[in-house]
Amino acid sequence: MSFKSTRDYPSSELVQTLEKLGGNVMAHSSRENMAFQATVFPNDLEKITELFAQIIRYPSITEQELEETKFSTQYEIADIDQNLEMKLPETLHAIAFTSDNGQCDGLGLGALCNLQDLERLSTKSLQKFRNIWYTPENIVVAGVGMEHDRLTDLTNK
Repeated sequence: MSFKSTRDYPSSELVQTLEKLGGNVMAHSSRENMAFQATVFPNDLEKITELFAQIIRYPSITEQELEETKFSTQYEIADIDQNLEMKLPETLHAIAFTSDNGQCDGLGLGALCNLQDLERLSTKSLQKFRNIWYTPENIVVAGVGMEHDRLTDLTNK
């Protein structure tokens, strides 16, 4: 759901603004984290910091965007299910973190949810999750090749 509409940017405007920066902007998720990264010119640091704040803290999470994401995620789940090299680590991870009573705790959950859980996902549940976990105290901001104080000031905005 990254790079979708936010409180201040419709999706198309957000994408256009990112493209105008001319740098490299991407998001990556794993079992443990969600990372956003950008390589931009120094004079664009303020703009990319503002855009990341919008993306991370103020996503709109519309019904249409969620349905589009569910659709593409179904293909990712099917792809993993049919690719043994991708499925084996997921299976081993689940086995390693299964408790004595046969229940898989949080650590053993797959990187992607199953299709039944995907269908139950709603804008409300996603927003609730984000409100709990996507908070300033859970966010790390790091920069390379810039003044620390400047990045700190921009981050605190």
